[in-house]
Amino acid sequence: MTIHSFNPLQYAERLEKTGFAQEQAREIANSQMDVIRELMEEKLATKDDLKNFATKEDLLAVKLELKEEISKVRAELIEKLVSKSEIRWSFGIVTGLLTLAIKFLH
Repeated sequence: MTIHSFNPLQYAERLEKTGFAQEQAREIANSQMDVIRELMEEKLATKDDLKNFATKEDLLAVKLELKEEISKVRAELIEKLVSKSEIRWSFGIVTGLLTLAIKFLH
């Protein structure tokens, strides 16, 4: 990756104008260049790195999928609860009728 915005020679010249010796100015400029290069190569994301990140559209699509899935699960759960409730009511009615029948038979 090239660095277009930092020119170490110009930076060294500016340092020399403010009173640094030529050798000091060049060493400072080279050190700055090394730091910038390291940041660019190791710390900053490249365009290729960013291709693997999810976009807002990707996140919205996943959000919609999750909402749909949650709605399906909720409907299934309600259906199961209702059927269990119906079974309980039916069992209760049958038990009650059997109890009445036994009482009338005795």
